[in-house]
Amino acid sequence: MTLEERVAALEAQLASPAPREIVASRLILTDENGKARAHMYVSKSKEGPALCLIDENSKTRCQIFVSRSGPSLCLGDENGKLRAVLNVTRSGPMLSLNDENGKSRIQVVVGDEGPLVRTMDAAGTLRGQFVLTPDGPAVQLNDETGLTRSELSAYREGPALGLGDEHGGLRAQMVVTEDGPAVRLGDDHGDLIWSAP
Repeated sequence: MTLEERVAALEAQLASPAPREIVASRLILTDENGKARAHMYVSKSKEGPALCLIDENSKTRCQIFVSRSGPSLCLGDENGKLRAVLNVTRSGPMLSLNDENGKSRIQVVVGDEGPLVRTMDAAGTLRGQFVLTPDGPAVQLNDETGLTRSELSAYREGPALGLGDEHGGLRAQMVVTEDGPAVRLGDDHGDLIWSAP
């Protein structure tokens, strides 16, 4: 091909309208230094399309994908640790906020039974949760082993406060129902040892 033919082909290519459709199995966008900054592809492991956005230090900072279970948005920090995840599945949406080690510390879930907020410690143990059920709200506080030590609820039948021991047994309970208030104390086997009225 002569130089004139090459110039003519290039001019014809530049003069033609932009393509309406691009078909590719993978799209990689690079910056002015040739570093990959974005990937778009169909993931085999996630069984669906994925988009990864990468910072100037080659750390994935944002990933969006759609799998069989539903869409997800994942956000990472400058160290490459996953810090926030938003999923939408058949059972509902879930937001997870992670600490600097990538461990989930707060989860917000909206399911069939209603919304739920969970808090975990650095070891990943569930330490507290707030749930809103069709019967009303409840708050549970757990010890370092994950056992529920106190629960406060405001269900339809009335508010209640329960206190548990280190083995997970209910040791004290105070309730208010339509019949009035009541207090119950139990031994370490869960047997009633005192109540009023």
